[in-house]
Amino acid sequence: MTGWCQLWIYNYGVIVKPLHELVKVSKNAKVWTPEADKAFKELKCKFMRAPALRLPDMSKPFWLFSHERQRIALGVLAQRLGLYKRAVAYFSKATGHCEQATFLEVTAVTVNIDEARKFTLRQKMTFLVSHTVMAVLEQNGNHWLSSSRFLKYQAVLAQSDDIDIQVTNIVNPASFLQGKSKAEPVVHSFLKTIETMYSSHPDLKEEPLQDANNWFTDSSSFIKQEMRMARYAVTTVSKVIESNSLPARTLAQKAKLAALTQTLELAKGKIISIWTDFKYAYEIVHAHGAISKERRLLTAQKKVVKYATDILRLLVAVELPSQVVLCIARDTLEVAHWQIMKLSWPLKKRNQ
Repeated sequence: MTGWCQLWIYNYGVIVKPLHELVKVSKNAKVWTPEADKAFKELKCKFMRAPALRLPDMSKPFWLFSHERQRIALGVLAQRLGLYKRAVAYFSKATGHCEQATFLEVTAVTVNIDEARKFTLRQKMTFLVSHTVMAVLEQNGNHWLSSSRFLKYQAVLAQSDDIDIQVTNIVNPASFLQGKSKAEPVVHSFLKTIETMYSSHPDLKEEPLQDANNWFTDSSSFIKQEMRMARYAVTTVSKVIESNSLPARTLAQKAKLAALTQTLELAKGKIISIWTDFKYAYEIVHAHGAISKERRLLTAQKKVVKYATDILRLLVAVELPSQVVLCIARDTLEVAHWQIMKLSWPLKKRNQ
């Protein structure tokens, strides 16, 4: 009953969440918690109140206020009535447990737009958000989102003719309905906050430094006499810094992690630009490191990620240089790989 009437109940998803958690814990005996009791009573009060929604008028523009709480996308769709705005629908939908906290606001925006279009039928809609969601999506979306999801979000936010996105400091829907929609944006650097929170090193960049040494690192994993062997090398353009073997049965991905980790440990206290072709380690250092720590190296299915120990060692090693840039470029790496093989293979033969 309440689920059918959720369009008339603001914050429905947040209110009913303890009851959903109660159902998930046990399908047989239910242990009634204080949070569930409070949610049940609040839901009854909300349900007994008369709805204050108006029917959508297709001749007038729509206003949509969006925000996110407790991983639930909340929205208020309204239209102007005199000096004020009158609510047309309340939206409340879970964003999903796999979403990174940084992109919950972006996800909430796209979810609310999809729900609002069921009422607006793609009529003109002004969308009010508290963050510059397009800047967040374009600058950091490729790190945290899959290609399909990134393209979907981009299509909804950037390529929709019916949406006009405005940044506002309104966080209370009551203020929004009272007509305070032209408030000044919040003065804060959300993008800088993201970089500070999720970068593995405070000075970690993607472009090579002008006055820094350039180091190249690579590894190889191969079968020799029915035994898998692995090696790594760290070089400059003209000399080998280090070239050693790795433990037997080391697979290619683990060898790449070990090579980059050893390079960072050798660069302790230095200002350095490191070149690699290992995209997985590149993404870990630039974006996924903080996520891995936050989730304790667990996947969405609560399983330990592969090579968890090696990833932790890499995240510790990236903090050792005084200033470090980790670069990835195919053309440069072709030269670097040739250079590594040229310089390190004589050492390999002597070590063997």
